[in-house]
Amino acid sequence: SLPNFFSTYRDIRMGFPPPHLSLLSIVSGIYGVLDVPVTKVVIGGMAAGFADGEAPSVNQVVGFLYSKNTDRIIFSDYAAHTIRELDYTLPSTNLIIGLPNNPGFDGQADEARFRQPRGLAWTDIQETGIYICDEGNNRIRRYNLSSINKEAETVAGSGEMFKMADGQGISASFLGPRAMVIDEAFEFAYVADAISIRKMHLGTYETTRIAGANLGLNDRKSDGVGMNAGFDSIQDMVYTQDYLYVVDLRTGGTGGGRIRRIDLNTTEVITLAGNTTKEGGYKDGLKTNALFDDPLGIVSPVTSGPGTVLYVMDTGNDVIRSVDVLTGEVNTIVGDHTGRGLSDGIGRNANISSPLGALWVNDSETLFIGEGSSGSSSGHSIRMIYNPTLSPTTTTPSVSPTTTSPQTKLPTSHSPSSSSPQSQAPQTTSPTSNPSSSSPSSSSPSSSSPS
Repeated sequence: SLPNFFSTYRDIRMGFPPPHLSLLSIVSGIYGVLDVPVTKVVIGGMAAGFADGEAPSVNQVVGFLYSKNTDRIIFSDYAAHTIRELDYTLPSTNLIIGLPNNPGFDGQADEARFRQPRGLAWTDIQETGIYICDEGNNRIRRYNLSSINKEAETVAGSGEMFKMADGQGISASFLGPRAMVIDEAFEFAYVADAISIRKMHLGTYETTRIAGANLGLNDRKSDGVGMNAGFDSIQDMVYTQDYLYVVDLRTGGTGGGRIRRIDLNTTEVITLAGNTTKEGGYKDGLKTNALFDDPLGIVSPVTSGPGTVLYVMDTGNDVIRSVDVLTGEVNTIVGDHTGRGLSDGIGRNANISSPLGALWVNDSETLFIGEGSSGSSSGHSIRMIYNPTLSPTTTTPSVSPTTTSPQTKLPTSHSPSSSSPQSQAPQTTSPTSNPSSSSPSSSSPSSSSPS
């Protein structure tokens, strides 16, 4: 059947093939290209908060899942320590599980608690339950969506601090699980665990490390195979066929970062874009010539096949970047790195405010992002980004989005914390113990702040 499309959160439905595909996407057969992206706020505003209903507020939205069964979005509100659901057609939200603004572990009935929940993944293709990366508790939790008691079961992770160990179930130890993706057969999960990639069997919950150096290794930035490769601080991850793509934040400075690729057949790790500088910056370009500033989220519009493009949440620059997986070319597609805010607009004329997590919805060819940091000028919202020709009431602009020459930007409120330690099934991909904390960005594992 033909996919449905919408251009506003009122969900204007259209019943014809997408007219917005670029020449490149038509020739290559790849969908998901944001040609002239329009940005709209769905929920939230400049102030952080927790409120459900038809006037909802959010704090720091990091993890996303899209439900094909309900046409709704499940998201993790990191700083509010909860899992929530968004009906973007109204829009309105409701609480699924967690005690708002009360971090903790376990709990009875509707008081089950989390500490900085981050990545999300479906437990099965029927969408009967979700896996939750409970980063602050160093555990992987599972929740049945039809559960009456609202109890979240720990399926992996001992909860021990500063420990990384393979094992089965709670015998395994995580440093800080931030993102989780599932293979097509729902047989294995891949977990982004701070400085390593872990593979977990979904029948036995046996966990093994497949890439990443040991805890305490001084040089954690090298490309290589398996445990000979090093990661600095993995923030988010996306799965496309035979590869994992991760956002690897550079710590010990002011927020540089790289996009890395892991070959699941060979466990070889390479750097696709960005470099190992400790200083964050802003520069479009090819491969290691490109610069990022605290990149925290990543998503791919292609959930089957190798894909050709990634969208990266460049948090410190307040922009969204595209990365060509074949050439390593990095371009800014949404946002103006010289100023943050919640001003909607087209392409670089929109203002983005500390983008954190991201979700691509294939049925509507739309990108959803979560925003939020501790700064008073930062927004706390969920935004949608789409092509204007999706809407019969929207006029396609006669000029392309304005572009600006790359400039180096020294981050202010985005630098990683020194004390802090980010997938639905393959189609998704990737903040602290109180709502006033900064966005997830640092590397040292900790139970009270993200890494």
